[in-house]
Amino acid sequence: MCEPKMFCCCNVRHGSIFIACVILVVCIADIGVALIGLPRNFIFGCRDGDQMIMDQAVCQDIAGGNQVKSSIFLSIRLLTDVLLLSVSSMLIHGLRKCIPCLMIPFRVVHVIAIVSVALSTLIQLIILARARDLANFFLLMVLGPVVVVILTYLYLVVKAAYLETKRSQIQAYREFQDEEGKSSA
Repeated sequence: MCEPKMFCCCNVRHGSIFIACVILVVCIADIGVALIGLPRNFIFGCRDGDQMIMDQAVCQDIAGGNQVKSSIFLSIRLLTDVLLLSVSSMLIHGLRKCIPCLMIPFRVVHVIAIVSVALSTLIQLIILARARDLANFFLLMVLGPVVVVILTYLYLVVKAAYLETKRSQIQAYREFQDEEGKSSA
């Protein structure tokens, strides 16, 4: 598998830090936007005119079940953002302190993201083909693989930085062993 040596105009280590910082900023912004909409999505009752209704079955009939779906979606979105926030922070710390094991969670989450985007694109293509929605089908047929290729390239950059850090750590260990051997002799 190919291993990129550069990311845009900088080495893979700085490129990986840039990737993690962009993900951090996007996650923080997304959490902020989600929390602004939080009070509206976690209402346990609903209104029918001026009357507050607390019965969940009646609320689902009035709102069409959208409150529950929106609350579940918001919860999943917040959990995903917190997960990305933590693994991106670990990636930055691992790159700055040359600790390769801190880069592994980011790589695992990124592989899961690539696989899920590819599978969801494939499933959506099948659904659109069966619905004969050709405009959206061709749009997704172009954009889906482009997103997968971009995510794969970003993964390869982080993997290259991981391998570079691992190599430098092994080299530093060997140099330490050589110096210890010379000093004891």
